[in-house]
Order: sequence, then C-alpha cells, then structure tokens
Amino acid sequence: MTEKIYTILAVDDNENVLELITEILDGEGFNVITTTDGMNAVELAVQIKPDLVLLDLIMPGTDGMKTLKLMRKRPELATIPIVFLTATKDEKTVKQGEKYGVTVYLTKPFSPLLLIKRVNGILQG
Repeated sequence: MTEKIYTILAVDDNENVLELITEILDGEGFNVITTTDGMNAVELAVQIKPDLVLLDLIMPGTDGMKTLKLMRKRPELATIPIVFLTATKDEKTVKQGEKYGVTVYLTKPFSPLLLIKRVNGILQG
C-alpha cells in the first residue's frame, strides 16, 4: 500500500519564506504548492483541494484574514486545516482567526522542526 502524499498550499507575499517552507516540507515528502497572492490562493485551493493551507496573515491586497474568510465561504474548502504564519499574534486577531476556523498559529520566525511537527500533527491526527 502506498503512503498518501499530502498537498500543502503555502501562501506568503515573501518569496524567501515560500522557498524555505517548500524546502522544509518537500524534504519531508509533502507536495508543496505556493502563491504570493490571497485571491490566487482561493482559486488554487478550489482547484487542487489541498490537505492543509499555510497562510501568511499580513499581505498586501487580499490579506490572510480576508483569504481565510473567502476560503471558509466555499463549501469545498470549509474544513481544510489552515495554519496562520504571522509575525503578530494580538488577541483580537487570534479571536477573529478562531472564529473562522484557524487550526494553529505559527509565529515568524518559526523553527523548521516546529513547522514539521505542527503539519504532521494536523494531518496525521
């Protein structure tokens, strides 16, 4: 029996962060798809149905909170685990994220081992 290869959609306006995430998770056997744009992330998520979304909170244009809300409005995306990657973790943002179903917050800068641990914990249960 072959092991399931999980697909992760990583959304961040910083290409360096996306490269780091891809390198870390690729090395663990995940299929990583990236975008720097929130609206594109929603469209991509509808197309590829990722197993998990890593979403930067602070982005120009469609920020992470708006992207989260747009994803949650789509029935096919409503239950996908979403991890916020953020440099901020103020209480208002945390509460709003929880309201829309953020699974976990990872504060930047994050440790590669912590990222792997969180992703594996969410996907495997």
